[in-house]
Amino acid sequence: MSLITPAVYREHDPGCSLGDDALQRLIDANEDRMVRLVGPHSRVGSPVTTVIPDVYSAYLHLSQPIGILSLAEESFDEGSSWTSLTASDYELQNGGLTVHRLGATRWGYRVRLTYIPLADLAERVVALLELVGADVSAGVTSGGIASESIGSWSQTFASGDYGRQAAKDRILSRLRHGSITFA
Repeated sequence: MSLITPAVYREHDPGCSLGDDALQRLIDANEDRMVRLVGPHSRVGSPVTTVIPDVYSAYLHLSQPIGILSLAEESFDEGSSWTSLTASDYELQNGGLTVHRLGATRWGYRVRLTYIPLADLAERVVALLELVGADVSAGVTSGGIASESIGSWSQTFASGDYGRQAAKDRILSRLRHGSITFA
């Protein structure tokens, strides 16, 4: 289910003349791209468990900010059991995007985090409204469409409309937190 409906979009752009089906296609395409680039939508109260293999650092950089970290565990090889850490063994930094291992030079070989992500639904709704608005104002559904597909990846854009795509990339960059990396 989409974050917004054509009716919700029209509340923000009452002059939109597109039909519901055309508007829903724009909503779906922009939301699919958003999820591909910044990860699934998170709702308050939905815990996530992530296992991070091959950790060789004291810092974990996550793609989704942590609201509440309820359990951090580590193991030192593929066959060993998980060891639960206490809250004094780690520290959240960088708005919940980084977990710093305290009291050790690095995390164990594997790390398992159970947390509630920082909900960003309101930011995503605003970004989706802006993304769809960029397409509507550019007349994306009125012709001049080019489409490109490679395997499961596809992209639709208005010919020569690179300024609109750059604007959409800037909108998405506000949400993009990066991917899991190790410092």
